[in-house]
Amino acid sequence: QVHRNGLGRLAPGARRASARAMAASVRPLDPERLPVTAWCCAAFGILQLVASLVVYSSFGTGGFLPQVDPVEVSQFHIARAMLVPAMLLEACHLFSVRGGSFGQRLRGMEMSMVLVLELCVKLTCYTVMADFGGGVVHTNMRAPGTPRGCYSIRYIEWSIAVPTLIVLNNCPLWDLSAPRVMLRRLWPNLLATLGYVVISWVAQVTPNDTIGWTLVGLSIISYFSVVCDQAVILLATDRDILAFHFKVGAVVVKETIFSIYGIMYLVGISGGISSRTEQLFYTIGDVLLKVLQASALVVVRNWQDLVEWRGALEHKVEIGKKDMSRLFRRASAPIFAMSAEGVVVAWNEHLASVSGIQVQTAVGTSIFDLVAEASRPGLRTAIDACGSGLSSGAVEINGRSVQMLLTLIVQLGGGPHRTITAIGQDLTEVATMKAMNERKAQITAVLGHELRSPLHGIMGLSGSMFEAATNPLQKRQLNMIKGCAVRLLDLVTNIMEMAKSEKIEIEGEKAQPVEKKVVNMMDIVDEVVGMTEMAVDKTGRSLVASNVIMVNNMCNGKLPIVHGDPYKITQLLYNLLTNAAKFTTSGSIQVSAREDVEHSRLEVNVTDTGKGISPEALAKIFEPFQQVSNNDARNFQGIGLGLSVAMGIAKLHGGDIKVTSKLGQGSTFSVILPCDFERRAGLTLRGEDGSGKVRSRAAQQIALSSQGMAPPGGVAVPTGQRPLVLSVDDDDINQEVIEQSLSAEYRIVRAMNGFEAFEYLESGKEFPSLMLLDVMMPGPSGLEVVEQIRNKNSLSHSQLPVIMLSARSPQDATASEAFEKGATDYMQKPFSSAVLKRRLSVIDEVRAEIRRERVVAIEQYKNELSRSQPTAQAAAQPPGESQQDSQPESPD
Repeated sequence: QVHRNGLGRLAPGARRASARAMAASVRPLDPERLPVTAWCCAAFGILQLVASLVVYSSFGTGGFLPQVDPVEVSQFHIARAMLVPAMLLEACHLFSVRGGSFGQRLRGMEMSMVLVLELCVKLTCYTVMADFGGGVVHTNMRAPGTPRGCYSIRYIEWSIAVPTLIVLNNCPLWDLSAPRVMLRRLWPNLLATLGYVVISWVAQVTPNDTIGWTLVGLSIISYFSVVCDQAVILLATDRDILAFHFKVGAVVVKETIFSIYGIMYLVGISGGISSRTEQLFYTIGDVLLKVLQASALVVVRNWQDLVEWRGALEHKVEIGKKDMSRLFRRASAPIFAMSAEGVVVAWNEHLASVSGIQVQTAVGTSIFDLVAEASRPGLRTAIDACGSGLSSGAVEINGRSVQMLLTLIVQLGGGPHRTITAIGQDLTEVATMKAMNERKAQITAVLGHELRSPLHGIMGLSGSMFEAATNPLQKRQLNMIKGCAVRLLDLVTNIMEMAKSEKIEIEGEKAQPVEKKVVNMMDIVDEVVGMTEMAVDKTGRSLVASNVIMVNNMCNGKLPIVHGDPYKITQLLYNLLTNAAKFTTSGSIQVSAREDVEHSRLEVNVTDTGKGISPEALAKIFEPFQQVSNNDARNFQGIGLGLSVAMGIAKLHGGDIKVTSKLGQGSTFSVILPCDFERRAGLTLRGEDGSGKVRSRAAQQIALSSQGMAPPGGVAVPTGQRPLVLSVDDDDINQEVIEQSLSAEYRIVRAMNGFEAFEYLESGKEFPSLMLLDVMMPGPSGLEVVEQIRNKNSLSHSQLPVIMLSARSPQDATASEAFEKGATDYMQKPFSSAVLKRRLSVIDEVRAEIRRERVVAIEQYKNELSRSQPTAQAAAQPPGESQQDSQPESPD
């Protein structure tokens, strides 16, 4: 029998497997498996085709009809006009198939394509009959009385359309994923159908009356064999298939229409009706009855599609329910479900393991009996508001004193019997892991500092002893000591690097609001340019290449005042200038300003002629620990925080940083900050000498030093003396290392903590040229000391450079914090004595060069002021007053 397709109950893969199983069991190619009716159809089909060929070749036809009835031709025009919209409607359905793979769409279009083909054949045939006077019209030799026509084109149309309609009617009974199975079963039926259509035409046109009526009888017998075979197919069809009654009804309608055609055929050839009536019936039948039959097929097809879609949807929903149930049970997170009244209806395995409350015990129990009393009000509130998916906060589940953070979600649909799902997070585990991570970070930081500090002493003292030793054996042993210390330092560094990645992920504290102070941008830029010129790289070389010119285009005029933290803005510009210096090997680095009056903003531009930045790198240069890869031979390797810190400072002040860059041409970093256009300031106004001349802070200090006057807080440096370095460290070993390393070129003053450092700076003694400052000390830390030096004592980087030394980890965060507090430079312990010496010497060289250039500028300014002053005095002298009476005091 025909296979069970059960399309609504089987998935697509199961339907294909069912078709293959049916093909294997029915074995349609085996003649023994075909029913008797099928073999009868095959025999009649072959017999009719052979008989038609023999009769046509032996007797021919009775000739063509002399005169075609124009009324009948007009019927063909009407039929054509009715077939066009029917074909267009089916074509629209054909092109409306969407969704699924190409194969799925193709299977959905199969019936539509066949139906469109059948309608195209009808339209073509009726067009030929309408436009060519009926086409090929033979004389009907069986009809008595007036000669009537036999339209041969119509029989050609029937020989194609009738078998096609049989296939279309049987398609809903079969799984279209296996069309060959259906065709192997239907071929006898189709052969018999084609045979009785052909033999019906031969029976009308053959001139031999006896043979003609014999052929008519053969066609009738063949038609009944086709009907019987179709009935066998219906009886063998499983009644459980989708829309079974609709599909059987479509087949019955088809057979009824074909039977009516047969009756009209017999009545026509016997003369029972006129030729016009017969042809009108055929025309109406071809257009209306067969289109009605096609519409019934469309209804069956759409109904089947809907039922299949519903069955597939129900199947997916069932699978989804099973998957969700399995996920609920096996999830590694605590999950339970409860009713709106709080009665537990589901309790997963993980929750049972962490709470100690088994599934059988929890299900059916009120959730309020399972949580601590203090948590019940919050849970009750969360249940009442669970329609919004609100979190209930920390809820303690009785059993093992486990704390959880629950999120309650109401099921879709709601209603009075809604179920609430609670997804929990075990806060006990989170709190324990957080405490462990914090403890590990603390231990790592202490371990790093406590190991680096003695390693710093070992390496420094062994290095000094190595330089002073004359015995080769002692030199060899001291070098081995230093080598062991270096290897131990590598181990400590690896430990610090391993912990750094975890430390970066820890969320920092919320930034404090910036302190609003008056910031003179011209003064800041002047100071930062000087700092950059003095900066050195990690190898001790000057950060600014020898063939790079630093240009400050903000020396003249006045700029609007910016309200913010002057030291943070200094750090911002310093980061941008040092970043430009790192990647500029030739050309210039220029600083300029532009006023945006419309938006009340000041734009400071740092433009370099360096390597430039690619468009891909521009998108991430402000992210922490991001560095642009380049092949610069100078190989500056920063920590990747400079630009990130700069952007953070700009955002903190309500501003922004914009970048424009081209590879090989350079970059421009534009700092945009809110400003006050009602208040302006020029280059630093720190004090007035006898002439009343306005000076920059750096020029003022140079002038004071050149006159033998002391900088703020101390006496002037005696000419010819070695520079004085103030070393601030609470560790005697570190102090000894510093003194052993620098005593040949510098004089060292020790301070064991921050209080002693402030005491020395305020004592009026010789002011140090530079300060070496440890970060971690008892009392005020090094960060607090440098912050007070910059804020309270108002000592700039050019007045007192501060190099901060630290063994604290992580290095990146410590360095960033040190620069934000006001450090001029930063070195990680343990460090090389040679590198420290080189950094100090570069600072001295740069400061000396700046001092010489600015002294020359001061002298030039004095000369210009001396030449211009007599003219101004003469213009302002009252009448009658002598020139001697109006002489001004001598300018400084």
